[in-house]
Amino acid sequence: MKRMKKLLSLMLLFTGFATGAWALEQDDDGYYLIGSAQDWRDFAALVQTTPTANARMTADIDLGTTVSMIGSNSSNYQGIFDGQGHSLSFTWQKTWENLAPFEYIHGATIKNLASVGELTYSGGGTGLVLYVNGEGNVIEKCYVKVPNPVTSGLYQWQADLLLMNSGSEVLIKDCLCQDISKQTVIYDRGANSVISIENSLFITPGLSSIALQRDLNATTTNSYCVTTSDDKSGNANCTQVTTEQLASGEITEKLQAERSEEVWVQDAFINQPMLKIFANKMSYTVPTSGVGTFSTGVAVTLPDGLEAYYCKNYDGTKGTVSTQKIEGTIPANTGVLLRGTGGETYTISASAETPEAIDGNALVAVTEATHVEQTEDDNTNFMLTGGKFVKIGGSATSKMPANRAYLQIATASLPSGNSGESLVLEWADDTPTAVDFAEGTATAVADGAYYTLDGQRLAGKPVKKGIYVSGGKKVIR
Repeated sequence: MKRMKKLLSLMLLFTGFATGAWALEQDDDGYYLIGSAQDWRDFAALVQTTPTANARMTADIDLGTTVSMIGSNSSNYQGIFDGQGHSLSFTWQKTWENLAPFEYIHGATIKNLASVGELTYSGGGTGLVLYVNGEGNVIEKCYVKVPNPVTSGLYQWQADLLLMNSGSEVLIKDCLCQDISKQTVIYDRGANSVISIENSLFITPGLSSIALQRDLNATTTNSYCVTTSDDKSGNANCTQVTTEQLASGEITEKLQAERSEEVWVQDAFINQPMLKIFANKMSYTVPTSGVGTFSTGVAVTLPDGLEAYYCKNYDGTKGTVSTQKIEGTIPANTGVLLRGTGGETYTISASAETPEAIDGNALVAVTEATHVEQTEDDNTNFMLTGGKFVKIGGSATSKMPANRAYLQIATASLPSGNSGESLVLEWADDTPTAVDFAEGTATAVADGAYYTLDGQRLAGKPVKKGIYVSGGKKVIR
């Protein structure tokens, strides 16, 4: 008996290591907590032996290029997966392989999840679930925005949201599919499938059908489509609406359908219907230099760890631009600098406040992709790159991306020659550093010499990106 117990313990230990379950935490309800890419992979492994496991996401997750799908043909996922308003992003590319965050489900519930990755493949694929089996499947309050161009040919099993196997059933409730390149939302690769769609919105330019049918039984209730496709034959049960109707708030009101729980709202950033759990949020990834530009057409607040500044005065003798920190809400249509941890992604939130405009800001907001000339009237324009401003190039076709900003300086104040090609930022919150410089270096510091943060003097201007000390202040290059 003791030997059998010992063998059982070893088997359980091995299973835990094999599935990664040993590394996952559980809450009081027994749900596994998914807060990182490794947690996702561990949970995917766990499902192979425990397909009924439930999970809750605790943070936005970027899976990168590593393909890791939940559920398999031999172990269909049967649990409850609650994204809790978080997003799952990925950039997956495969040839003649099938791709989707959830590969096989059977009687599963997937809810409150934003799938906002990118797929490139020549096999089958969808933005959320690859194969739906059996009864009792529910997709609720999910936002799917997954561009998925094929690499060659056109494989038949491709759809925005999910694929149905023979005799399967699914309820799609309060979901939004947006800007996806496929022609159909749901593809039935079997027969006798049953699909129910309620209070959902599909914004897909090439959309020709909600569901490609064989013996498909598909019903839609209070659901809407926006498409530029001339072929709308498959959308008889999906009310066609226009982008103007989306912007007016009319469709948001219809989707909300007088429910006491606020499910749909008008998103301030994109001015269209959005599920409340995902609304009025924007992701921002700080460049590796630790500073980037930002602007948007609505007032916003920043999360902890991200700071905003505007640019004030240009010093031609030092080639620097001074900055001033912004406290509180950032006004709409205002160009700013955002400082944070390089490479980290932050969530910026829309604000209902209307703060006063900032006077004397030399940054110009770019809320839509726009071509910016190098010179404009009596000004020269600079773009931020590598932590410093450089003159904008002279390409007649290039555009500055939306939600960015550029610096505008009076041309007459710039020095002639190469010294006016780039400008260094001088941060408002910088004070003489606490670095202990070697005795006798104070004059050199004042004369513009550069030092590393540990006090080592450089022979000239730094050539590598980083934070240095010059003139008694920190300088990012």
